[in-house]
Amino acid sequence: MPKELDKIDTDTATLTGQWWGAGGFFIGFIGIGITLYFAFAQKPEIFWLTFSGWMAALLSGICLGYVGYRLVKLAAIQGVKIEDLTGELERVKAENSRLTHIADYVVSVRQRAKSPSSRKAAQSTEHPAERPEQVETAE
Repeated sequence: MPKELDKIDTDTATLTGQWWGAGGFFIGFIGIGITLYFAFAQKPEIFWLTFSGWMAALLSGICLGYVGYRLVKLAAIQGVKIEDLTGELERVKAENSRLTHIADYVVSVRQRAKSPSSRKAAQSTEHPAERPEQVETAE
């Protein structure tokens, strides 16, 4: 099993995504605040207004890119693991089918082997008068 699929690693990826998402929310909130401040200032400076918008977009892109990269990497690893497990499942199903056929064969052979001996045992326990070929006539 790849190390990336350990429980701790998947938890770390989701926890990291959660914290980066929370950080991105606050950065976006601060960016909106700065944008609104410069938009409604007495003398709005177009440089700071543009700079704050681009910085908010850049930081949001970096945060989402990092989280997206981790999640895509995790999904790819899990896809490979699913493919391996699917192959293993098919192998186990084939082995199960093979063992079932062997078990059916063993049962049929035992039944065939048991049938003649049970007939011999039943014949030896019969009363001689019940078997017409061995009954002697009293003439």
